[in-house]
Amino acid sequence: MSDLTLNRFVFLDSHGVSDRELWLRFVPDGFRLESDTPVLRIEIQEVVEPKLLDQKIEKISDVTVDVIEVVGAKVSVWPEMVDSPVEFQGTVIWKYEDYGINDFSRALKERDAEIESLGSEIRGLNKTISVALRFIDRTIDHIERKQELTGADEARFSDQIRLLRGVRRHFRDDEQSSI
Repeated sequence: MSDLTLNRFVFLDSHGVSDRELWLRFVPDGFRLESDTPVLRIEIQEVVEPKLLDQKIEKISDVTVDVIEVVGAKVSVWPEMVDSPVEFQGTVIWKYEDYGINDFSRALKERDAEIESLGSEIRGLNKTISVALRFIDRTIDHIERKQELTGADEARFSDQIRLLRGVRRHFRDDEQSSI
């Protein structure tokens, strides 16, 4: 089988170990549809050092992988920000395959979590805008009462009120246009 160099961010989605056989399934870090076959599956038979497999798999689990190289009977997996690869040796077969139903399900869950996070952020921003609008309304009321009580320098008070009403209108216009 030909050699392979994969230079993109992937993660170990699943793996299987039995006797002296190992399979590793890598999926892109982030759901991508630009490729018909985005998933890389590597099968290694007659694994050299089978007792170290669990330790090696642990090193590449739950991390982003930068580079995967298959050269002859050796697979080198480079976890992000690690100076040396995790290496597997044996009879190597690799292939690209389509996403499976679990990949689509995971992508939907990730998108749902993203949407929920964005919704929470929007609710927080709306609350901040509401607080700011209440503050502006109270300030306008305060200036109007002060103007009524003092009756002095009405132009100064009118300018302040006009400015604050403009700010309030700007907030409300933005709020309406985003709905």
